[in-house]
Amino acid sequence: MRADPLRLEQMLTNLLGNAHKYGAAPYTVHVRPDGDLVSIDVVDAGDGVPEEFRASLFREFARAHGTVATGTGLGLHVVRTLAEAQSGRASYAPGPYGGSVFTISLRAC
Repeated sequence: MRADPLRLEQMLTNLLGNAHKYGAAPYTVHVRPDGDLVSIDVVDAGDGVPEEFRASLFREFARAHGTVATGTGLGLHVVRTLAEAQSGRASYAPGPYGGSVFTISLRAC
């Protein structure tokens, strides 16, 4: 994977922190090839992101209504910005059995 190690650590720390804060155990991390990219999935078994909030998920200062955890609403925006700055992407998908799957995809070497 071609990535700035410090920024990769920042992105993963943010996604793992969010999984702990908003999701539920078990938490897993999967690294997998994805065409000309390498993708890292951070998976939790929580309730997932409400469908009506998904379009706003990566926006600056975005927070879902009724969220009890504290935060600024910048974390996922920062993750996406850092991924895109490295010619990658950050995305969300609902888990196949509930929960959330947040993915960072960066160029393979």
